[in-house]
Amino acid sequence: MTLRKLAGAGNRELKMTTKAEVIQFLSNLPIEELRDLICDLEDQWGFKADEPKPITKTINEMAGWASGNFYVLLLGYGQHKINVIKEVKDIAKLGLKEAKDMVELTDEGRYPFVVEGVSKEKAEIIAERLRNAGATVKVDEAYNVSVIK
Repeated sequence: MTLRKLAGAGNRELKMTTKAEVIQFLSNLPIEELRDLICDLEDQWGFKADEPKPITKTINEMAGWASGNFYVLLLGYGQHKINVIKEVKDIAKLGLKEAKDMVELTDEGRYPFVVEGVSKEKAEIIAERLRNAGATVKVDEAYNVSVIK
């Protein structure tokens, strides 16, 4: 990646600047000046440095990914393995063997995501369907995911 800049105030000639040079320049700025520069860029570009960038949402939507931060985790199937397999197959759009394999992961102490990245409302609807089939599930926000075996 290279950037162009004016070589001098009165000079209209452009000089190429590499990404490494920009990083080196920014690394040598006092923290107060760097903070001011970040604020100026946030104002000019219309978003905060710690917020998700608008382009990420656009890419997710273009790829057809559901928008949302919630997931449904399958914790077990109780006495109703066949009913749970049928629901997982339907919800996750899997084949019968893939759905069976997913449900049986809970026997090994592994807990698969049935769905990820959905709205809270959709996650609750899916969880209710699985509970009605006899499954034990967990619904939570994606950034709250703890270590899962």
